[in-house]
Amino acid sequence: MARNDTVKAEHQCPDSLTSSMSLADTQGHDKVRRTEPRVVLRLPITLEGTDPCGNDFVEKTSTENVSRRGACAELPRAIEAGAVLRLTSLERQLHTRVQAVVTWCSSFGPNRFRVGLHFLEAPSQWVVT
Repeated sequence: MARNDTVKAEHQCPDSLTSSMSLADTQGHDKVRRTEPRVVLRLPITLEGTDPCGNDFVEKTSTENVSRRGACAELPRAIEAGAVLRLTSLERQLHTRVQAVVTWCSSFGPNRFRVGLHFLEAPSQWVVT
């Protein structure tokens, strides 16, 4: 897959996902499961993976907050909980590439989703130690 792939406007969340994902449903779940403090930080990243329709994607985006073992980021598509994505930092001083599992996904507008990510292993370099 080429790194310069672009997002097409027709990426839609399948009905089966949108019916089960809402911000209200995930906020309480997210807070209960948190074991580490979050730091509000906009960090430029790429997320790579496969969406629920089987389409591979590479998205340039940013984090909303980070912790030692995870992050919250925005995507223009829904991703199922349990999917594994590759997160790469775009900060020149921070050479981070790590696999992360999607713990939750919530819609907050047309083609706008937040995803909670839990790193499968601690990155060797990260913004929170």
